[in-house]
Amino acid sequence: MTSSGPAGQRRGAAKRRPAHPRAREQRWEMAVGIVGVFTLIALINTVVLEVRGEDALFAAFVLLIFVLLFAFVLNKRWGIFNRR
Repeated sequence: MTSSGPAGQRRGAAKRRPAHPRAREQRWEMAVGIVGVFTLIALINTVVLEVRGEDALFAAFVLLIFVLLFAFVLNKRWGIFNRR
């Protein structure tokens, strides 16, 4: 039988330290940049499809998802939508 330490950790397993606050901020900033770029691409794609008169319903739904995700990431990073 193998013995395990507290909380079911194996003996010798490294304990995870909490991330440095600046590292956490940088991860959220990267997420803002990545999601922002894909949101911009989805916006351009939707506008081009609409101007050409082609079906843009799926593109509009994709744009909606990216805009909501972008708002979520912005809120997590800078708390833009928090009212005080």
